Amino acid sequence: MTQADVVLVLVTGLQGTGKSATADRVAGALAAPVLAWDWMMGALTPFELVQSALGALDRATYRAVGWALMMQAARAQLQRGLSVSSTAWPATTRSRRCGSSHVRAVRGRSWC
Repeated sequence: MTQADVVLVLVTGLQGTGKSATADRVAGALAAPVLAWDWMMGALTPFELVQSALGALDRATYRAVGWALMMQAARAQLQRGLSVSSTAWPATTRSRRCGSSHVRAVRGRSWC
């Protein structure tokens, strides 16, 4: 895959509409990792102090922590020249914020 072929696939939609399944299929086709906000935040559950700190945050800040984790993970993959498939990305994200001018952002939706 060349730098011109690197893509950031963003799959958005309501709960239960197949975002994860779609992101999984796309990732398989691109040989790319799948990133999901709930997986990132779920990885922090074993850490009581972190959970306590997160629990004290307002909803917007809590979600921003998750998006920061997602952006960092995506940025690391994109800078290595690897595509990324992701679920539930915030609407304001643009490829230029991912640290690569060679990334084409592709936005998708899944429906039942």
